[in-house]
Parts: sequence; structure tokens; C-alpha cells
Amino acid sequence: MTGMWYKGSSLNSPLLSFEVYQQGFGMYTKYLMVGFLIVFSVCMLVQFMGYFLKCTAELLGEEIEEDLEFQENK
Repeated sequence: MTGMWYKGSSLNSPLLSFEVYQQGFGMYTKYLMVGFLIVFSVCMLVQFMGYFLKCTAELLGEEIEEDLEFQENK
């Protein structure tokens, strides 16, 4: 998330200075890529934290309820 810390950082800057004109089509592609990168990184962060918390609970010996619907659909 350090790429989103300041206004001029590598992920925020392209999204805050959005320009669309014929010469800057490459920049438009860059804006789209940055947007997808942010969505991807947030999704991976949520997935990683869920996995991390589940494994931490297993290590601490807490009882974990498994989702039966999820296991039946495997």
C-alpha cells in the first residue's frame, strides 16, 4: 500500500490526473492498468489475510468451523 500513500505516488498519480485525448492513448492504458492493479492488490490482500488468520487460529488451537456448503461443492 506504499504506492497509495501520497497524492503523487505511483498508483494515485495516474488516477488523479486522468486525461483522455488522441495522443495520450498510451497514458489511458496506463490509467486502466493502475486501476486493475489496485483492485487486484486489494483482493489479494483480503485473500492473504483470511488465509493468515485461519492458519494463526489453527496454530493457537482454536476450533475452526468449516463451511459445509463449500466442501460439498468441491
